Amino acid sequence: MGLMYEIFAQMWVQAYLVVVVVTNVAIWHKIHKQEKAIREISNRAISNHAQSCSRKKKEVNRARMVAMQSTLYIGAFISCWIGPTAFHLADWISGFKSFWAVLLIVIFTPLQDFWNAIIFARPTYIRLRRKYPNLKRLQAVKVIFFTSDPVTTTETLFSAGASSSVMDGRSKRN
Repeated sequence: MGLMYEIFAQMWVQAYLVVVVVTNVAIWHKIHKQEKAIREISNRAISNHAQSCSRKKKEVNRARMVAMQSTLYIGAFISCWIGPTAFHLADWISGFKSFWAVLLIVIFTPLQDFWNAIIFARPTYIRLRRKYPNLKRLQAVKVIFFTSDPVTTTETLFSAGASSSVMDGRSKRN
């Protein structure tokens, strides 16, 4: 009974790994095709060569960003699940059991949520840092994770001439 359970459990984990990789590649491919179609339509509509070149550059950058996000999600998923998968395979094949291996699995597997949050916030972080080069890294992270709308909050703070003490979370008192 235990052997069948291990086979069944490992089968689902391996299937899940394949599904995650295939769906992320499919998403990237679909976006790439859509951008290619949009590029063809815009090339017909735009006769100005300079505008066409700058638009192509933006589209290529957007495609690279999507590909990078997809790669980061897949990398985080695989890096968090490769250890448990290898451990369970070793346990299934040779009966290997180790307290330290289980401890590492218990510690590092839940980090997938942490990495997903970091990867999810990455495009907003990049946009904020490009738009506001004087914004410190820690300030950008605070704005992204602790406000409801990071871009509007940052615009409001910078347009009001807010000092760095406001961005740090300290308010000036009269």
